[in-house]
Amino acid sequence: MYKVIPLLFFFFSCAQSKLELEVLKALNHYRKVNYLAPVNISDALQKAANHHNQWMSLVEFSVLTQLMTNGNEDGLGAHYETIDVPNFKELFSPKERGEFYGALHDILSYSEICSITKAVDTKNPISPKFLSEERLAHEIIKKFSSSSDHNEEILQNIDNNSQLFVGISVITKNEIDYTTIFFVLTNKQKNI
Repeated sequence: MYKVIPLLFFFFSCAQSKLELEVLKALNHYRKVNYLAPVNISDALQKAANHHNQWMSLVEFSVLTQLMTNGNEDGLGAHYETIDVPNFKELFSPKERGEFYGALHDILSYSEICSITKAVDTKNPISPKFLSEERLAHEIIKKFSSSSDHNEEILQNIDNNSQLFVGISVITKNEIDYTTIFFVLTNKQKNI
């Protein structure tokens, strides 16, 4: 029975947590101050983001940090599920995840960003406090925006003929927040 539970999570869990909703609000606020339209949430992208984020949270932290910093021996970074996690169905690339969850049919473009953020305020190491969900959401977007590649994805411009959809997943484990945001740009009439 244990082997089925992780896979069922991906197929049936698309509701967003309060923290994920706060990240969506922070993302849309950041886009607004940069004079861009808000993004729309997508259940299919939520599943793709959840899948990758679950994988990230199950990989040994030091190995994931290495993948995020330098990639593996083949030059593949943390967007590629190259580490075999027991009882988990790896979907190798963002493209494979997007296709698996039916989010990449007839689209203009797609991208995925991911990071690890401390869930605690470390200013007082003797008695660290967990950050509020609102503050943590802003810290996550701030961290993404400080990377030029991630910032470019966050600030994708849309015109009158297109719209931007996202799936946002945040998992907290051992005072670390694992975050994946999956973006898809579509024609205005297309919903995913």
